[in-house]
Amino acid sequence: MFEALLSGLIAGFLWLDRYQLFQLLLSRPIICAPITGLILGNLAAGCTVGLMYELLWLRRPPVGGYIAPDTTLASISATTIAILLIGNTPVGVLSSSCLAFVTTYPLTIVASRYDIAFRIILGKLAILAENAIIRNGDQSVISYMLTGLVLAFLSAFFLVVFYVLAGFHALSWLIKNPLHNYFNSLEIGFYVILVISIADLIGAFADRFQTTIFVMGLALTMTICYALNLI
Repeated sequence: MFEALLSGLIAGFLWLDRYQLFQLLLSRPIICAPITGLILGNLAAGCTVGLMYELLWLRRPPVGGYIAPDTTLASISATTIAILLIGNTPVGVLSSSCLAFVTTYPLTIVASRYDIAFRIILGKLAILAENAIIRNGDQSVISYMLTGLVLAFLSAFFLVVFYVLAGFHALSWLIKNPLHNYFNSLEIGFYVILVISIADLIGAFADRFQTTIFVMGLALTMTICYALNLI
């Protein structure tokens, strides 16, 4: 319960970064998942989950009127579930992260649908705030702004807390059954997700320049990882 509540608080603050308060890209999976992992005591799980979600949805930014699947809440939930599995079951980091990813993937769709509904609510609050400004001046808009922020925070908080508790207990039950020896083989699922994501990115390249930049970035990353491994 403590980890679920803490992840709910993290989600509440970072979800505001999507379009309401900060907009510093803290809501990106590659940022919010490691932050969650660091706070909960397992940075490796946060980086693993963040990498899967970031690569998979990297080509689908919320541009114009398009509402992209919400990876913020799913990334935070998946990181928390993975950490709980690592601490309470014999499943390793990669297998736990892969299981948590599969479990929280539906949350990307649920949260995006709620995101659309919530934007409609904010639109109605904006109309009320505009009328209040006309009647009472600029200061009257503060209460409407705070209402929107509080509603967003509470929505993200309760969605993540519920999903973390439900997902962790469901996966724990599955792992403790006679098939638990097979769950460690899910490590390969982590690499499969990365390969699919990278293939999707490469397929979208429109010219040689993008391909060249990708190859250079990949080579640089592999070099850095090899150098760090030697230290």
